Amino acid sequence: MPDTLYRGEEFRPKLKTSDHSSRGRRIQRRIRNVRRAVYGMFYRGCYWVLPRLPIWSVRLLGRSLIIPISRRLHWKTAESNLIKVYGDELDAAERKRILTKMFRDLPEFLVECVSVMKHGAEHFLDRIDDESARALIARLEAESPKGWIGITPHLGNWVTLATWASSLPGDRGRCHAIAKRQPNPHLSAVIDDIQERMNFTPIYTDEHPMQVVSACLRHLKKGARLGIAPDQDAAKAPGVFIDFLGYPAYTSTGPAQLALTVDVPLVPLAFVRNGDRFEIIHGDPIYPERDTERTRQQELVRLTRAWSEAIETMIHERKDHWAWFHERWKTTPEKLAQRGRALPQSG
Repeated sequence: MPDTLYRGEEFRPKLKTSDHSSRGRRIQRRIRNVRRAVYGMFYRGCYWVLPRLPIWSVRLLGRSLIIPISRRLHWKTAESNLIKVYGDELDAAERKRILTKMFRDLPEFLVECVSVMKHGAEHFLDRIDDESARALIARLEAESPKGWIGITPHLGNWVTLATWASSLPGDRGRCHAIAKRQPNPHLSAVIDDIQERMNFTPIYTDEHPMQVVSACLRHLKKGARLGIAPDQDAAKAPGVFIDFLGYPAYTSTGPAQLALTVDVPLVPLAFVRNGDRFEIIHGDPIYPERDTERTRQQELVRLTRAWSEAIETMIHERKDHWAWFHERWKTTPEKLAQRGRALPQSG
C-alpha cells in the first residue's frame, strides 16, 4: 500500500441551537441532560467514596463489577483481534490465558489510580523499576532545553505513566497529556479533578485543531514533557496507513508533525505491571531528520512508522497487557476516500 497521507476531518464548531428547533428535539435534549445529570451524581458519588475506602475493598469492588461486565461486552471483540493478529501461533488455551489476564488487570487500573489520588505519587514510586527510563530521560533533557514527546500504547496503566513523568527530577514541570474530553460535562468535571490529583495536565482534542497544536508546540518549546497514546483508530485525524500487528491501520501523523516542527524526539514508553511491582519499559528515542533528501511528507511517514513499530514490539512482548478490545483496524482507505479525505500527494 502506498504511503498516502490523509487530511483530518473539517472542524465544525458547535453551533447554538436555533430558535426554530422542533419541540421533539428540545424534549430529547432535556432527556439527555437529565440522564447526564443522573449519571453525574453517580460519578460524583464514586469519586467521593472510592478514595475513602481501603484499597483492598476498591480492588474487591472492581473485580466484582468491572471484570464480569467488561468480559460480557468485549470478550468476543478482543478474542477476534487476538486471532486476527496471531492466528495459529496461539492455541485456544493461550488465548484464554492472555484475555483472562487482560480483563483481570482492568480493576487494577482503577486501584492504581485511586491509590495515587489517595496517597500521592510517592506511594508507588519506590515500587517502580525505572532506572533505565530515568537515565534515558535525564540524558535527553540534558541535551536540549526543549521538551520531548512520550508515545505510549494502551498497555498497562497509561494514565499513571503521566503521573510518573511529572515526578521526574528537573524543572520541566507537570507532564501534559493529549486527552479526549467526555461528552457528559459532569463526568468531564470528575475526570478533570482526577487528573489534577494525579498531577498531570490534559490538552483536550475537542478544541479547534489549531488551538490544540498551538498549545502542544508552545509547551514543547518551553521544555515540557508531552504524553500521547496514539495506538487507537484515529478516523478524524490526519494520518497514514501503517502496517500494525500485521494489518494496515490508520495511524495519526500528529506526533510526527509535532516532533518535526519543534525538532524534539519521540520516546516510546509504557507503564506495566510486574507482579506486585511496576516497570517502565521504553524503546530508543526517535529523532526527526531534517537534512535528508526525504520530503516532509516522507519524513512524517518514517517517524510514524518508527514509533508504531516500537509500540508494536512492546505489545508482542506483553500480549496480556494491551487492550485487545479496541477496534484498531476499523478505518479503511475506502471509507476515507468516500469522505473525500485523500490527498493527491504520496509519501
